Amino acid sequence: MSIKTLKWAAILCFTVGMAVLLGGGVAMKKDLPPYPGKVVDSGGTVLFEKADIIAGQDVYQRFGLMDHGAVWGHGSQRGPEFSASSLNIIAEAVGDYFAMADYGKPYAQLDEMQKGIIDVKTKAEIKPNRYDAGSDTLKLTDAQIKGLGRVAQHWEKTFKDGEIRYGFLPNTVPEQEQRLQIARFFFWTAWVASTLRPGEDYSYTNNWPPDTRVGNVPSTDAFFYSVAGVLALLLVLALFVYWIHRYGLWYGEAKGTALAEKRIDSSATDGFLDRHHLAGVGHLSGTDHRRQGARQAEASG
Repeated sequence: MSIKTLKWAAILCFTVGMAVLLGGGVAMKKDLPPYPGKVVDSGGTVLFEKADIIAGQDVYQRFGLMDHGAVWGHGSQRGPEFSASSLNIIAEAVGDYFAMADYGKPYAQLDEMQKGIIDVKTKAEIKPNRYDAGSDTLKLTDAQIKGLGRVAQHWEKTFKDGEIRYGFLPNTVPEQEQRLQIARFFFWTAWVASTLRPGEDYSYTNNWPPDTRVGNVPSTDAFFYSVAGVLALLLVLALFVYWIHRYGLWYGEAKGTALAEKRIDSSATDGFLDRHHLAGVGHLSGTDHRRQGARQAEASG
């Protein structure tokens, strides 16, 4: 295959790849999770707004935390999964809220049966989607507000005092307002990861990250597309290798070097006979020299 053909093949692959990428982005736009215009409690009091979520996202990017941890699985994975950690904190807070209300003690002090009952209530509290698209408002329950407060406390302490276990130095995020904003952003990522997508039985992130306490378990689609993706990769790779070798793409027909072709065309015994012929000639030459020396000795005697 010529250089010109390879060039056009590369251009075609790039064009098709970009078209699929852009088309996928446009198709997914309608399925994006919402940034609520305002987040309120059961009485309608505004807790924070969309601008606070965006500001927290800016803080996350400004201090390069995506190079340390991750959100929804996207990041370096060297530190915590911020959305998973926040979701777990919310689940614990909601569990403690119902445990204190029903049994008068924290979740950790309950027996297994009581924990099972509280786990069911926790899922029922977190999974329903209370976002109203018409008013662009997300309403939180009292239990969820407890989770919001605990998330804020956790990230305030982590980013102010540092956390050696995860490699956070003191004042990783230097200002208190910035720490509050990023905590709200992480709370929003946890909400997106846990609340049900409208009309579906899984969250906006397809139940990622997993957390059984809030009902985040892999969906059928997750299993199907994971297996289908691996099989499609293997199939395309097999077809690619087959076409390369079957039709001689890129490199054409297989060719040997000039020396290899010469050896292939020669008889298998030619080299053997040549070597033994030379050895025989050398042997005969040595014998002749000895006989001539003997005759000269006899003549002189």
